[in-house]
Amino acid sequence: MGESKKFQISFDLLDDFLEGCQIIDFNQKYIYINNTACKQYGFSRDFVIGKSFSEVWPTDRASVLQTKVKDCLEKRNAHKFELSDGDSGCFEISIQAVKEGVAILSIDNTTHKAAKKRLRDSEDYSRQLFDESSIGLAVTNLKGQLLDINQAYANIIGYSIEEARKLTYWDITPKKYSQQENEQIKLLEQNGNYGPYEKEYIHKNGSLIPVRLQGNLIERHGEKLIWSSVQDISKSKQIEKALKESEDKFRKAFHTSPDSINITRVSDGKYLEINKGFENVIGYSKDEIIGKTSIELNIWKNPEDRKKLVSGLKERGFVSNLEAEFEAKDGSIIHGLMSANYIELNNEKVILSITRDITERKENELKIEESEKHFRTIFEQSVSGMILLSLDGKLLDVNVPYCEMLSYSADELKGNSVDDFTIPEDREIGNDIIKKMLSGEIQKAKFEKRYRTQKGKIIWVQVSSALLLDELGNPKYIVSQIEDITKQIEANKLLVASESKFKALVEQSLTGIYIFEKENFIYVNKRFCEIFGYNEDEIMSSMKPTDVISLEDRNRADENIKRRLEGEVQSVRYIAKGNHKNGELLWVEIHGTHIQIEDKAVITGTVLDITERKKNEEKIIKLNAELEQKVKERTTELESKMNEVERMNKLFVGRELRMKELKEKIKKLEMGSK
Repeated sequence: MGESKKFQISFDLLDDFLEGCQIIDFNQKYIYINNTACKQYGFSRDFVIGKSFSEVWPTDRASVLQTKVKDCLEKRNAHKFELSDGDSGCFEISIQAVKEGVAILSIDNTTHKAAKKRLRDSEDYSRQLFDESSIGLAVTNLKGQLLDINQAYANIIGYSIEEARKLTYWDITPKKYSQQENEQIKLLEQNGNYGPYEKEYIHKNGSLIPVRLQGNLIERHGEKLIWSSVQDISKSKQIEKALKESEDKFRKAFHTSPDSINITRVSDGKYLEINKGFENVIGYSKDEIIGKTSIELNIWKNPEDRKKLVSGLKERGFVSNLEAEFEAKDGSIIHGLMSANYIELNNEKVILSITRDITERKENELKIEESEKHFRTIFEQSVSGMILLSLDGKLLDVNVPYCEMLSYSADELKGNSVDDFTIPEDREIGNDIIKKMLSGEIQKAKFEKRYRTQKGKIIWVQVSSALLLDELGNPKYIVSQIEDITKQIEANKLLVASESKFKALVEQSLTGIYIFEKENFIYVNKRFCEIFGYNEDEIMSSMKPTDVISLEDRNRADENIKRRLEGEVQSVRYIAKGNHKNGELLWVEIHGTHIQIEDKAVITGTVLDITERKKNEEKIIKLNAELEQKVKERTTELESKMNEVERMNKLFVGRELRMKELKEKIKKLEMGSK
């Protein structure tokens, strides 16, 4: 559009601007004020027009404004600043030199300021939820540095919060998960979130803690961060976006307005003119917009919003404060507050439309709503009992698990003092906590006490309480999480009694009993110490399990330990040579079984001193060998004599046969001679 064809905005055109507009001539007298400015400052147009600036604005009310107006009139300097007035509110002021004198544009930011304050209050409230969450929460940068964590997260890895902030994500992640972690990082980069998935953390004591975690990529003050929630299996995410606000210096009301202003022709809906604010909000350049319609540019997120605008203009000739969503060139969604009027421009009927970008306000309102909704969701859906207490200990709100715990309905509990359901001897515990919170000595506490249910049953509970503050930092109420630990208390009592009986039995055993991990003993009884000649302190403080085994059998012992710890076998029984403290070798029969104690893989078993038995066995073997030798010698001797007897027998038998033959021959001779 050529310079000669550019239109001049008449004063009538300014009447319906969303921002206030005042024009002062070079004599510092009012020549114009629009409807918005009259509403903002409580002036009537008749009161203002023709009066001097000092008459309308006494020095004691707006000395800063008066000084800047004078500077603009004399030196033609533009000014932009914020003016707070206790009566009128908070305004964004833009003072520009115009040919008539000075134009003062004002935007009422009172509602915007209030929304920001509500957001700060909501963020303080969310911080308390972050700190008190039973789920581990952490914020890290992209290098893995732990920037912020809650106590639940610190408890998982065994460090204090201060210690953890000196660590990186990789310091607590075993190397074996490197590939898996890189895959999750890729998902994070591609999708903006990762998980949920399972892995292990390295605890401060060196043990591995199984965890389930998930997270999102967030942005805070322009920096990309990773928000993670971690659950120990042996929250919620916070996303802050910084929105770019484009503010230019303006020479005239139309072009200096930060709002999106456009003029479209009624006959065909094509854009005739737009201001810089329109370009900044929608993202299209002026050349891309002029001569086209909003439908062609497809800037309406919801077509129904456009129908409302058209319908309102046809019915009333104007539209005020219509909320609509627009799709910018880059695809982002803009929330706008629109006003539009029919006007005449160059003898042509056009639509003047002014749209204020309220995206930040809507997002702030949404964040506040989501924060409050998030707390309500946690409160109502928690599997633990949760209550809200007034500062004098009255129950303001209770959730279903709490009602079930005490066997009362919510109506029966609300309005009553929590002391009404507490065992009298334990009431002072909770009252002392409340006193310390109100005095500022503490802000949160965890303690145990007893309740009496409606059925008369006494139960033990663990109470985790936190003091919540209002927007001014004053105590507002107390939120508490209640866990029924009755079974745990009873189980602990039984466990203590059982452990006492077991310990007495073990200590009096005639068999050596032991428990050890891979590299160190956890427990040995008195008989174990006696077998090897060491005292308990020597064994527990400096000895490895295989130190009591002789060198020739140590490899076999190591192999048996390894097989059990790796799950190849459950139990092993074998005989080996042991080392007594005095250097003597002894024989021991060892039995060991792989078990789990508090999630630790250990081996427990017995040791029997069989040295005397082995000595007796050796004596028996020796006697058997001697006996066998004597039997062999006697057998050899008998065999020799038997051979001699047999030879003699053969001689005797031969002689008898010859005698018999001789007798028969003699007999025959005698008979022949007769």
